[in-house]
Amino acid sequence: MHIVEWSEASEHTSRHVSKTSRRSGVKPLVFFCICAALGLFLTQPCYTMTVNVNFTGLASNGQGLVAHGYTGPNFVPTPFDEFGDPIPAGHPVGDLDGVYTELATRDLFDTVTGDESPITALSSPFGASAPAASLAAVGLNGPLHVSLNNQFLDVSAPTDYYMETALFGSNTFIEHRFYRGGNMRLVHESSPGTYDLVADYVDFTTHMIINYNTGFISGTASGTNTGSSPFFLPVTYTFSSNEPIQVDGSSTEGRYAFFDLTGGFEFDISDPQANVPEPATGMMLLFAGLGICGVARHRRRKA
Repeated sequence: MHIVEWSEASEHTSRHVSKTSRRSGVKPLVFFCICAALGLFLTQPCYTMTVNVNFTGLASNGQGLVAHGYTGPNFVPTPFDEFGDPIPAGHPVGDLDGVYTELATRDLFDTVTGDESPITALSSPFGASAPAASLAAVGLNGPLHVSLNNQFLDVSAPTDYYMETALFGSNTFIEHRFYRGGNMRLVHESSPGTYDLVADYVDFTTHMIINYNTGFISGTASGTNTGSSPFFLPVTYTFSSNEPIQVDGSSTEGRYAFFDLTGGFEFDISDPQANVPEPATGMMLLFAGLGICGVARHRRRKA
């Protein structure tokens, strides 16, 4: 049914166009080329798909997250409640003696000085990795790796450091922390030991949820691509870990703790190599058909 409608429209339009081309002196072959090119131009796809990739960074393998910038020992900033008010009794967890205010992946952390390295090198180790072909949909067939740094928690901000409270102000022992301002890098291992930069992200923010009742940590994070790659738009990931009260060592800066970074990264990918959708194909054929009809009618009249 749609083909018939397009054919009638093509014929009607071709009559008008052929007249116009004769009046203006435009050669039919030139007009055909213009129509075909216009069809191709207008029908370039802008196809976006979402791909989930599972990354794993185990502390036992030298990967994962490191929390540092410890406020203790013996100093726990007073958290806020959901309404932005300081909790009068202070932090409800009795055996907590400090809060980690900085996050990075272990590959960028110096356990001696407590300093973080900038994300510059394209070499292992990395904070977490994904198996080969995880992003084969866009031609990345090798393993993938991520690293991140420069995430900070502002314990004076009610929106960034607060506890969930039940009715009448009693505490549920669930804490929320927002580590902001981070950088994350996504790297593709095109061949063993050869690494290619895929995308850099800024304003990388991790929302960490600590359940002191169960000892379980979970969270989500997101960041914005700086433009290193046009194919990777905002990214989000989730992670989970255990032992919220944890100390794995001490540097010149203070205590630090290692956590596994395991979870799914979700990429919104714009793929210019995707197949052209069917309506776009029809539009391209329509424009090309207009040019063909114009040439045919011109030859008929000339004959």
